[in-house]
Amino acid sequence: MVSRSTGWMYSNDYGQHLPNTFNKLSSFWSGKVGNRDHTANIFYNTSWNEPKTHVPFLLMSAFNSIHRENGTMVSVFKNINPSSVKTDENNEAIWIYTMRQSDALPKTTQDLERVYAFVRMFAEQYLDVQTHDYIMTHINIAVCFFIWFFATPNFFFNKNEVKQTTRGGIQKMWRSILLIKPPIQHITHSTPHKRGVNHQTNILSNLEKEKKTIQNTIVNTIKTVHTNFTIDWNDNHNAHKTISNTMQSKHQHYIPGKKGKKIQKLYQDYQKITDKIKMSKKSISSVNSQQNKMSLTIKVPETHDTYDWGPLGPPPSPPKLIRQNAYVPMFNVSNTNIVNCPVIDTPLPLTDEIIANPVEDVPESWEDL
Repeated sequence: MVSRSTGWMYSNDYGQHLPNTFNKLSSFWSGKVGNRDHTANIFYNTSWNEPKTHVPFLLMSAFNSIHRENGTMVSVFKNINPSSVKTDENNEAIWIYTMRQSDALPKTTQDLERVYAFVRMFAEQYLDVQTHDYIMTHINIAVCFFIWFFATPNFFFNKNEVKQTTRGGIQKMWRSILLIKPPIQHITHSTPHKRGVNHQTNILSNLEKEKKTIQNTIVNTIKTVHTNFTIDWNDNHNAHKTISNTMQSKHQHYIPGKKGKKIQKLYQDYQKITDKIKMSKKSISSVNSQQNKMSLTIKVPETHDTYDWGPLGPPPSPPKLIRQNAYVPMFNVSNTNIVNCPVIDTPLPLTDEIIANPVEDVPESWEDL
């Protein structure tokens, strides 16, 4: 296989010789390392004429610098080729290629192509032009060092984790960030609300990490041309203007060629992820709002007549209203000759005399009152 952009090549024959090459180089590198880890100054005073030490010097410097800026290499590697690589559920390890059972070398020809392509893309995105060209010239050594650097136990520590041991006391915990095979996604059982919020929260966390990684990638790419370049990402308008300046041929920060197109593509990805973050936050807020409304449902408590009335007991029931002719002591219904009746509930009938001689004028309208 030949790369048009760099001219380097490898074939199935080289895949057969890779184990021997890797074993020789890894034995040499392990001998120089001893008990030290990636933070030690191991490869120094190297020469361009000695690629088996100079390639490790260049790549190790790049790995450590990127690790210090981002805090983790998993998100960095994921953003290099999001369509091909996969991370585990905790976003603490990444699958780039499938390893053999005996060691960390690629299992098949397709896996060999995967790791070569990944190292090439890493060099294009994070190394300056001169370093990139040197790594491409010695791509075989670079791939071997990439595998050795991240797969050698107790060398590269992605996170600061310690454990208490009986004999050694407190020691660092080493976890490989390279998965041996593609991760299996496990389905967890939980309530729909909790599952939805957790899913959206995980998505939001991963998007935030990818956004930060893209920001660093853009800045690092521009710095390979303009060393003192900076971007204020907190100001969206200023960030957009700054990126636009790199695409204007007459501006002092203009970046031509492939790197300019790469920055443009990265910024488009950055805008897409920013929109996804807004949608994810809105989705989480909506789910939480619905859950809050459900939890605020008012329940009317059942009333029970349990009042303690004391030794006198409860009061008597109120009298019932009997709808019938009640007895009035001062009025005898049978006596029709009584004139001075104090209360008459029944209205008097209208006689001809009252109709002919009304006592007062009745207004025709309420407005005349």
